[in-house]
Amino acid sequence: MKHFYRFTILLLLLILTTIAACSIGTVKIPPAEVLSIMKGEGSPIYETILLKIRLPRVIQSAAVGMGLAVSGAFFQGLLSNPLADPYILGVSSGAAVGAAASIMLGLGILGTQAFAFIGALATIYLVIALSQIGSRAYAVTMLLAGIAVSTFLSSVVSFLMLLSDH
Repeated sequence: MKHFYRFTILLLLLILTTIAACSIGTVKIPPAEVLSIMKGEGSPIYETILLKIRLPRVIQSAAVGMGLAVSGAFFQGLLSNPLADPYILGVSSGAAVGAAASIMLGLGILGTQAFAFIGALATIYLVIALSQIGSRAYAVTMLLAGIAVSTFLSSVVSFLMLLSDH
């Protein structure tokens, strides 16, 4: 029952922050107007601003936040460490190397995103492969391998920046 109350409070908080985020902007939309637009009533100008610009951004922000929370919980569970984050395992450095390589090749925004994702995946695969002792990967060796790979990849990013014309 305790979890039900927590979930209910968090759900209400999500709804309130969504309404507040939809209200705030260059054009102020009163919260009552946001609710009336959600019911299918309200000003057509506010409706266009809300449904075409603000609401998609708020939903996307909520989805990204949920994804970050899940990935953070994954790292913390994997390493049995409440302070674990993507920087410790080198995932961020791998993404930075991929993004820097893409920028140097001039692949544009989609290429940069794709290379950053591939770099992050390749890095986590490398860290897991380096941390295996026999058939098991221990959290301590994974942390040490992640820190070593992260440091190495950070130096690769610095080298790519040195070679860059920008």
